[in-house]
Amino acid sequence: MDMGYNACMSRCTIELARKRDLFLAQRLHGFMPIGERAQLAKEQTDLFDRIEPLWCYQFGVVPIGEDSEFIYLAAVGDVDSRVPDLLRPMVPKKLHFSYFPYDLVTNLIFDFVRDETIFFPTFEDESFLGSEDAHELLSKIKVEGPLPSINKLDEDLCLIGDFTYVQRSRYPHANRQRKLVPTGQDNPVFSRVGHTILTLSDEPISPGTIAVIKKSWRFEGVMQAHGLDGVFLDKLPFVIHPYEIQMTGIDADGSIELNFDGKVHKVGPKSSGSIEFSFCRFELGVLLRRDFFFKCHYLEAVSRRRLKHDPAYFGSKLPLPAVRSDLTRWYGLDDVFGR
Repeated sequence: MDMGYNACMSRCTIELARKRDLFLAQRLHGFMPIGERAQLAKEQTDLFDRIEPLWCYQFGVVPIGEDSEFIYLAAVGDVDSRVPDLLRPMVPKKLHFSYFPYDLVTNLIFDFVRDETIFFPTFEDESFLGSEDAHELLSKIKVEGPLPSINKLDEDLCLIGDFTYVQRSRYPHANRQRKLVPTGQDNPVFSRVGHTILTLSDEPISPGTIAVIKKSWRFEGVMQAHGLDGVFLDKLPFVIHPYEIQMTGIDADGSIELNFDGKVHKVGPKSSGSIEFSFCRFELGVLLRRDFFFKCHYLEAVSRRRLKHDPAYFGSKLPLPAVRSDLTRWYGLDDVFGR
């Protein structure tokens, strides 16, 4: 079949669908590229009102058409076999699944149903799938947002914190390729030199700065990345990791409160403890398990008189041990959790 005929049939299908002659349009659907099908479905706003963006992200599907009996979905080729049964009770019509390459469907999902406010329902393990109301649990949008926070630190003090977190993700029942994601900025924001705290920035910290936080981080498993960066914090809450770890409180003695997926943990000054938690969720058609490891290397409320501004950036003024420590953590060569 030549490309001219294919293009002609696509234009006919578009016009028929726009005129709501969906039955005939569906008969011609096979000649239309999937991207154009998804664009047509997007124009049918009532269809997208019934297929929640949350479900598209969770189950790896995107609507590509509808007739009097079916809603037609494009699904990622390696979608979990349980997805059709989980999704069917959520929609008013029968579902027809067509399977396409992962990159093609996920690009359509990101292009047509992008919603940065979506939060996936999470579960401690995958036993929820054995529940009779599993589809109801998965259809509920997880409510997240800035958490109530409080700072009790004296104005003459500034909190200095040094953290590491590691996120390990894996698909228990799927074999997807690892993804490389951009690394973070490599400004460690402070270094301890004896009794002095050197703040590394273009300008001295402002009087409104309540904390100087350094954090090294790593993604392991299906996502690969590492970074060492920091922040001069002037308000709470502080999102250490998007949607999962937030610092919501600072006590007068420099203790902090961390919220991990709805649970509050307290970390004391000069603490070197670690915290771990895990959860499962559906993501783009397959079950994802994610483990988090958080470690506090150093935490102290210090007098602002101990802070010395130094714009040096891994410069000669920093002692070699400090440079070596930061570089080791940035490259992910340390094993802070003994694994």
